[in-house]
Amino acid sequence: MPGCLLGNFGTELSSQSPLVRERVAEAFARWCDKIARVIGEAQRASAVSRSVSPKALAEFVVHAWEGAMLRAKVEKDRAPLDLFLRLTFSKILV
Repeated sequence: MPGCLLGNFGTELSSQSPLVRERVAEAFARWCDKIARVIGEAQRASAVSRSVSPKALAEFVVHAWEGAMLRAKVEKDRAPLDLFLRLTFSKILV
């Protein structure tokens, strides 16, 4: 499995290059912001619980996705991704 480009750069190059670390962090932040906007819209439409802030949910989803990608890559198995998707969309974003 190829994994996530941001995750790969982050884990492989961020300790070697402050510029790479900064750009990867900025990209993750923009990604989280976009997801938070969608979650906020879903919360306003009562499609997602309002018990957790959109920002916190977005960051959790990105963190969990990156972890699932790493595990899938290490195990050469998509089971971690399937579990992420199943739980995220049936238990977390409800």
